[in-house]
Formats: sequence, C-alpha cells, structure tokens
Amino acid sequence: MDATVDADVGDYIYVPGPVYAAGSAIHAHSRRAKVLEVIEDGGRKHYRVRWQEGQETLYFPGPDAQVERASDGG
Repeated sequence: MDATVDADVGDYIYVPGPVYAAGSAIHAHSRRAKVLEVIEDGGRKHYRVRWQEGQETLYFPGPDAQVERASDGG
C-alpha cells in the first residue's frame, strides 16, 4: 500500500474498518467510495466521494486508505 493516496475521478477508495469479535463472529466495517472530484490544496489531495451508502462527502485520506483503479474493473 502506498503512503499517500493518488486517486483519479472514477476510481474507488477503500478504507478498511476496525475488526472486532462479537461472540464467535468477526466483523469488519470497511467502506468504499467512488471518487467524483479530485481537489488539490497546497500540494495535498483530497476528494469529493460518494460512499456505497449513497452519501457524498469530502474525504481526506489517511494512511490506511487504498485505491482501486477504475481501469482495473472496480
């Protein structure tokens, strides 16, 4: 995984969620969002994204974010 996220419009950003155990099941609340706009400010990129639930937000990626390229069939 890269230290910084470098996504393009149409790519997806995947954010792995915390994993916890509930009884005998293991749960992870991961999120996935489609990049709608790339915004550059002072050399740092952030993104307008649409999350899988349909909500649109500005997203400032952390070190755990991963990019799924649109050209990879994502």
